[in-house]
Amino acid sequence: LHDGGKPHKSLECGKSFSQSNTLIQHERIHTGERPCEHSECRERFHTSSNLLRHQQLQKEERSFCCPDCGKGFKHNSSLITHRRIHT
Repeated sequence: LHDGGKPHKSLECGKSFSQSNTLIQHERIHTGERPCEHSECRERFHTSSNLLRHQQLQKEERSFCCPDCGKGFKHNSSLITHRRIHT
């Protein structure tokens, strides 16, 4: 049997992978496991790469940062409103 260089096969759906760790990550789709949690918003992800992408997007979306506490905002007007808590 020729596996095309992908000997690690999902028992759930039959999809094959060249590396066992890729299969393990794929299996999380079937089990619903999301072990990677964003510490700020508590959203969970199947893989650390998905978590990292989420964190980068969050950072880009919150480009207005409070100089007092570091909290980020999408809009400057939200930052201005927030800064009132520090006075």
